Amino acid sequence: MPWDWSAAAHIHAIAAWVVCALAIAMWLALRVVDAPADTRARARDLLVVLLAQGAIGYVQYFSDVPEILVGVHMFGSAIMWIAVVRLVLSMRERGDEEPATLPGPSASAEQRESAQAL
Repeated sequence: MPWDWSAAAHIHAIAAWVVCALAIAMWLALRVVDAPADTRARARDLLVVLLAQGAIGYVQYFSDVPEILVGVHMFGSAIMWIAVVRLVLSMRERGDEEPATLPGPSASAEQRESAQAL
């Protein structure tokens, strides 16, 4: 490949550290505003996944990028996106606690007439 892999890894690491810093800031903000416990837990889960990804990335870099760790790092990327989606969904405003009622089968004209006659 025509580019320097070491420089690419350093740029990737800088971006990852920025994401980690923003995730920590979000987790702290959620604690300050007394967000729901499940939302704070999802933010914590995301932080754990990000830190694990960072650890895998550094081990991968310093051990000359073994193939198995590349696969683990890619799997961790998928887990990270799952954690992000779970966090976003936990921040959505929920409506009423009552379950929605489903419409019943429509009555035929004969049934309506007999019900009105009673």
